[in-house]
Amino acid sequence: MDLYIVLGLAHGATEADIKRAYRRLARRFHPDINPGDRVAEARFRQILDAYETLMDPQRRSRYDAGQGFEMGEQRPKSGFEGSPGSFTSTSSPAPAIHFSSNACTSAASSTIGPREELMR
Repeated sequence: MDLYIVLGLAHGATEADIKRAYRRLARRFHPDINPGDRVAEARFRQILDAYETLMDPQRRSRYDAGQGFEMGEQRPKSGFEGSPGSFTSTSSPAPAIHFSSNACTSAASSTIGPREELMR
């Protein structure tokens, strides 16, 4: 998928051109404007991905150099990808972690403060 074509632009478009095209298309395909329209929602995601890639100077230069990460191209590993128990790992799954509501409440209280302070 050519990100410039997604936005209806020629290669080498300026940032102003990219922003203008994004705003025009986002208004047309936004999910709030087209509730329940899965095609418009998918198109909006493509438009947003194209905009985010082309507006970031580093990502745009990698994309323009043919090192983009679109449509199944090799993405850099980040977060927990490739680690044991990750979705992309072929090793055995990591053990499940269970939290009780008391643990979350006590953690929030120690970080934020007592519940009464939150209610003010």
